[in-house]
Amino acid sequence: MVYSYRRLAEKPWAYFLKPPGVRLIPVAKLKTIRARPSGIEHAEQHMYEAAYEDGPKRKPITVQAEGDHWIVLDGNSTTAVARSQRWRFLPAVVVKGP
Repeated sequence: MVYSYRRLAEKPWAYFLKPPGVRLIPVAKLKTIRARPSGIEHAEQHMYEAAYEDGPKRKPITVQAEGDHWIVLDGNSTTAVARSQRWRFLPAVVVKGP
């Protein structure tokens, strides 16, 4: 199947699993720690596949609180996709700091 990569509607549960404790975190409050172009491209493709039931839904990103922001520990590429799509919220599992 060929995907357009043009628009992902902000419907988080079309793309992500909803395990117990998952929260919707404002994308504007997320701080990423890395960005790999190939990872971002793959994240976008996997999100399309999940939305069109061509692939499994993704696990939520993993974040840790830092002041009034959240550090993205896992899901940096997914966060980049959400930003490029101008999403307001992203599903996340919150872990406690060290």
